[in-house]
Amino acid sequence: AWYVASTGGLTNLTFWPLPKQIPLVVEGYQRFRRPVAFSPDGKWLASSWSDDTLRLWPLSGTSDVEVRSPATPTGGWRAISFDPSGRRLVAAGFGGRAVVVHLDGSPAIPLEGFPDDVMLEAVAVSPSGRFVASASGYGRGKKSLRVWDLHEGGHRTFDLPVPSGSDPSEEPQPSRVGYEGAVHSLFFAGERTLLAAADGGLWRWSLEDGSHERVLAAMAKLPSKDQEIIRLVEWEGLSREQVADMMFVSRAAIDKRITRAYRKMARSLGVHRPGVRTTPVPAEEGGEA
Repeated sequence: AWYVASTGGLTNLTFWPLPKQIPLVVEGYQRFRRPVAFSPDGKWLASSWSDDTLRLWPLSGTSDVEVRSPATPTGGWRAISFDPSGRRLVAAGFGGRAVVVHLDGSPAIPLEGFPDDVMLEAVAVSPSGRFVASASGYGRGKKSLRVWDLHEGGHRTFDLPVPSGSDPSEEPQPSRVGYEGAVHSLFFAGERTLLAAADGGLWRWSLEDGSHERVLAAMAKLPSKDQEIIRLVEWEGLSREQVADMMFVSRAAIDKRITRAYRKMARSLGVHRPGVRTTPVPAEEGGEA
């Protein structure tokens, strides 16, 4: 049976068997960002938990009936992923922490290299299970992409592209948001190619030589203030009223900027959004924005 995990709201973790209409809800799941991952054999659902631990929930088809809690250092886990064998789980989160967890109870293996003032929001495992990748999410300093070799040991580090509008010759400066240049999702497209959804668009990295290219750059074409508003609303989860207060403008001005930003990104991607006009829009349309 196939399952969907719904984590809407801040207090429930939901198991939804597709052939049925009533989900199984586990209460007490309190975490703003709640990553989940299915094991390759479909027998386990991994999740972070309120006490900063990881939990494995048994699904139908397995003889296990108890929830497991693998021994890991606490990390405020923001991203988790199984390796293809289903015998290991990789997690990344606050404090620049990343770890490989063995489901057989063997000691967890820390993946080191990130500074402790960085929050990791993405992690990926290559198709063979040999490579693990994670990258800087929230942080005030220079951001990087790191790839560990679990077979031979060691890792490689790649500097992330400088955000649009920044001077690559200058050191990164503290920002109001901290997500500039951040990576929010990673995916291996083969053993040597990595896709990164990041500030500035979708990037393709070659792990052979470290080269990279931007595949999709819709958000990077927005004015910097519009990018900041989208980050605060979509990534930070702030309400439009909160963003308006932060920027000392009206709620109407924030609404205008968000509408305009989505319209511009839709045009850039060639996407038609019903009910949204797609004629050119001036960079500034007056008002308080």
